[in-house]
Amino acid sequence: MVIPFDGFKKFPQERSFGFGIMGHNIVALRGEEARKTFFSRGDLSFTEGYQLLFGGGPSTKDISQDTPDRDDQEQLSFFLRHLTPLLKNDRLAQLTPDLMSDIERNMKSWDETGKFDPFEVMYSTVFQLTIRAAGAREIADSVERCKHLEELYWKVEKGSTAASLLLPWLPSKA
Repeated sequence: MVIPFDGFKKFPQERSFGFGIMGHNIVALRGEEARKTFFSRGDLSFTEGYQLLFGGGPSTKDISQDTPDRDDQEQLSFFLRHLTPLLKNDRLAQLTPDLMSDIERNMKSWDETGKFDPFEVMYSTVFQLTIRAAGAREIADSVERCKHLEELYWKVEKGSTAASLLLPWLPSKA
């Protein structure tokens, strides 16, 4: 299979390359100098690039018109301000018994041969621990609810395909 454009492999000495998709310019950068340039320029947006490349999920503007516009740094600060309390040492120490119970409960579903494929079993465990640390206790305490939420998550994740990006108006499975 011939890949018509393979970015940095085609031009190993280059520090950046770009391409257009659906009227948007995507720029890929590498190296320390390029990183500094990217983060110092106001007209390049990390989040907008990822939003486009990963299927353009809804923004808060879709929910409420009163949502203030935030640049990348403000969005990151907002996210970290809300995430930090969830990951403080004292909170995680309180959650440790529940986290260990969740791990033990997930391990019971593993095969008892002494071998397992970590790619098959670890996603559910990590998902469970994430819900325990940052989600609702009612979901984390229920195996059924947590599995259902995980199934919904993977449906959304699998729905973010190249086809859904390039042809968002085409009806398809979610």
